[in-house]
Amino acid sequence: MEENTNKNHKAEPGHQQPILRTDGTTSASSNPISRYAELHAHSNYSFQEGASEIWDLLLTAKNIGLKAMAITDHDNITGAMEFSQAAKELGIKPIIGVEITLSRGLSEPSGTKHLPPNQPHITLLAETAIGYKNICRLTTRAHVDAEERKYPNLDPIVLKKHSQGIICLSGCRQGEISRLVDNGDFESARHAASKYLNIFGKEYFFMELQQNLVMGDLQRNQNMAKLANDLGVGIVATNNVHYHIRDRHRLNDSLIAIKHNKSLEASHRERRPNDQFFLKSAEEMSALF
Repeated sequence: MEENTNKNHKAEPGHQQPILRTDGTTSASSNPISRYAELHAHSNYSFQEGASEIWDLLLTAKNIGLKAMAITDHDNITGAMEFSQAAKELGIKPIIGVEITLSRGLSEPSGTKHLPPNQPHITLLAETAIGYKNICRLTTRAHVDAEERKYPNLDPIVLKKHSQGIICLSGCRQGEISRLVDNGDFESARHAASKYLNIFGKEYFFMELQQNLVMGDLQRNQNMAKLANDLGVGIVATNNVHYHIRDRHRLNDSLIAIKHNKSLEASHRERRPNDQFFLKSAEEMSALF
């Protein structure tokens, strides 16, 4: 991702949240048509999670007017080359990234252990070729260093060594900061955010807000926007895309059930809470924020 981000924008709770433009600036404009870029999307390379192939996602992105889009599969960049080539054929700017699982929160003491379902996530985007190489290194370490092959995870202490050229988003609901905010522990959330800031810097760290019409989303977003404002960092809106159209949520449900070796009825807690994790247009995202 070669564009520079707006370093001076500050969001206030209750105001419309800005959307990251394809030119790299942020805007709370009521007319974000052709400005919004989805920066958190999973393909079928998020194994047993993503319910759409890369071409499905990109053709939908083209149809709804997106000029740029990121791929952020879980703990791997297997689809990066396919995504990049297909996106260029369609005239869409490809942004390579990953949603990586951490062994513990950055603010937690070394040696802290979490079971795989409770390990925190962050979203990493390659801004430069060096950033892409560092994402490759971090993803490799997540697999090589994991105690169990099935559950790759990265010791966050490694982030500092390989942070150059990477833009870091705070992550989904399972992100360290998001969970602390949900628990009402705002001081710990501020402390955690400061840790990420020390590694990536204000120009390359953003609070990630998601509004999938799930209970708690609105309050979390307001609190995280306030925290971002207090720290002077930017915010971006993403939709944590796991399928290209709403109807694919049924396949996503089935994949999650298979992943956990459960029936659809028995996997209710593991499955996503609704059918809103699809690729949305700028207009749809603007209406949510």
